[in-house]
Amino acid sequence: MNGVRQGVFLGAALAFAHFGAAVVPAHAAEPRRRAAIGWTTAKPSQPFVELEVAGVRTHALVDTGASDHVIARALVDEAGLPTVSLRAQGVDHGAGAMPLRGLAHTAVTIPGFGPLEPALSTSREGLAFAVASVHPRFHELGLGAFLSPQRLVTASHAIVVDLVHGELLEVPLPQLRATLEATGPLSLFTGNATTCSHGSGPHAGTTWMADALVEGRSARLLVDTGAAFGDLFRDSPIGRALVTREGSTATMVTAGQSLETARVEDLTVRVGEVQRSRLRWNLVDSQGKPVCPYDGVLGIDVLRHCAIAFDGRTVAGRCEDFEPSVHSAGKAGGKAGAKTPRTKGAPRKKNGR
Repeated sequence: MNGVRQGVFLGAALAFAHFGAAVVPAHAAEPRRRAAIGWTTAKPSQPFVELEVAGVRTHALVDTGASDHVIARALVDEAGLPTVSLRAQGVDHGAGAMPLRGLAHTAVTIPGFGPLEPALSTSREGLAFAVASVHPRFHELGLGAFLSPQRLVTASHAIVVDLVHGELLEVPLPQLRATLEATGPLSLFTGNATTCSHGSGPHAGTTWMADALVEGRSARLLVDTGAAFGDLFRDSPIGRALVTREGSTATMVTAGQSLETARVEDLTVRVGEVQRSRLRWNLVDSQGKPVCPYDGVLGIDVLRHCAIAFDGRTVAGRCEDFEPSVHSAGKAGGKAGAKTPRTKGAPRKKNGR
């Protein structure tokens, strides 16, 4: 979304895996706060953390493509929490408008990590978090929120989304380099990531774009752990170059709508020192936001074996030297009427609330 943007979401056959015991790398020092990152059981998997909103337990997609934390309207209504209109709109990945509301200050906590600080920069006293009506599939699958990791950065601590070891970490700035180097030998961005600031209103925030090579052609891609797989805008230079390779069609679920897309098979993508081959991406009839032009999305099919760090000004990443035999997008959103298993992570109330 523009300002509050959820990454592309793969909604077909999505179920939640149990959290396993996190494997802790040999960091220079223990992080101040940490939480386990779980993975959905559907392929390709997506990362999430547990979240409590006013005592209601749910799951939040770990979404670096979102410039702000967003709580689903269905969860807020179910909990009986009051909201007010922000007279602002976000835009989802398919350029669909999404009216935003503000949630009055309430306890929002990541178990094991701690409370989230109010994210909205607004003159309306007491408003803390953005709320949006999202595609019904999210509620069906137990995803009640979208977590913007870069929003967790403080003046003295960076945030690391460690997808290799399954942890969300708050790390003192002097120890950030050692923490990343414990992840893997390959540099993800090599200094070519660009900061994108989304205004100064109630949904202000930051995302990052990385310069990449797609089939040897230059492309600027949104770094988006909320995307199960990458995609390219059809009208971008790289999209126009690949349009002759369109194959089968698929349905993709974004934050607010379903989109019919065309697939391009067997792509090779390189970002920094990281290369992934045999990727299956979609061509999307959408455009990067004018304030921050980009050509598409860099998703989990490339980022799965990486750790990404944010310090408030820059983004850095390290990855394992891993090249699987096949990267597949799977079913993007599923066909209409497809059966989707109920997740074990559906929102549940504590203490009888």
